[in-house]
Amino acid sequence: MKKIVAAVMAAAFVAAAAAAFAAKKETCKVETVEGDKVTMTCEKTELKAGEQVEVKKKEEKKVEGC
Repeated sequence: MKKIVAAVMAAAFVAAAAAAFAAKKETCKVETVEGDKVTMTCEKTELKAGEQVEVKKKEEKKVEGC
């Protein structure tokens, strides 16, 4: 029973790792924002028109003084 559970856990780990590496990362710059429409410029991209993407805002590091 322990071997079956270990095999299932290993398979789940491999599947999760594969999904994480399948996501592509692109660096783009926002050009315009009009209501709910955003125009971005990317240097190199493999995206095609109509594809769904997830956009995350880059966190800026804050420097605090004494």
